[in-house]
Amino acid sequence: MYDFNESDLSASLDTLCDLCSKEAIPYDAIEYMIGEITYGGRVTEELDHRVIGCTLRMFVNERLNTVNDYNFSKSGIY
Repeated sequence: MYDFNESDLSASLDTLCDLCSKEAIPYDAIEYMIGEITYGGRVTEELDHRVIGCTLRMFVNERLNTVNDYNFSKSGIY
């Protein structure tokens, strides 16, 4: 179990706000900053590290801006 906390979430939100204020959203930079720097530094297992990257790619990508009815889940709740 990894020791993620509120400050990790806060840092990630600050990163998102900063990078999303750009004219073109740098999705690769978001993935790197959050997945590698904020959370990745605490992860010791390679497979767990890969899961973080895969999860970010699944939820933070250009579809957020190009698909008007994009949902984070099949149910459409999220």
